[in-house]
Amino acid sequence: MATENDQMRQTALLDKLRSMVEELPEKFQDKITVDMLQTLSSLLLGDTVFRIVQHLMDIQHVTEQHLYEKRNALLKTHELKMQELDLKTDLSFSQRVLERTRLMEIHKEEVTSLDQDIVNELDEKLSEQQSVLDLTGVPGFEVTKDPMKIQLQVRILDMILRLSQNHL
Repeated sequence: MATENDQMRQTALLDKLRSMVEELPEKFQDKITVDMLQTLSSLLLGDTVFRIVQHLMDIQHVTEQHLYEKRNALLKTHELKMQELDLKTDLSFSQRVLERTRLMEIHKEEVTSLDQDIVNELDEKLSEQQSVLDLTGVPGFEVTKDPMKIQLQVRILDMILRLSQNHL
């Protein structure tokens, strides 16, 4: 049973959430119902959702850093291969141009392939995060690829993060 203090805190959270929703573009205001705000304010009484969101952010940052480093390593490898080609003395000018063109095509394909892998991995992370927040009961969260729903989820996460600055 909720204590009077919990009820006061939930009312204060609900007021802050309502105020945040009023700052959103109208297309998002219309999608965030009072029931959603009440559910969210109730969930935010404890620190579980705040901790989960922080944990998901930490994982996201590590993933993004890893993917950034992976892409940079590939680009560095490409750069070194081009430098090696430039240092070869046994190739004529036309052979060097042909080899450079061939390497550039290969490099372009490798970067394109890696970029697609990165997009796929980030999409997978998004789905995992949506699933975790859905299972946690955060309103507005479900696994989706619908850009409008994702934008709404980003707005809800932003509200949670803004409230977490006061909470933690």
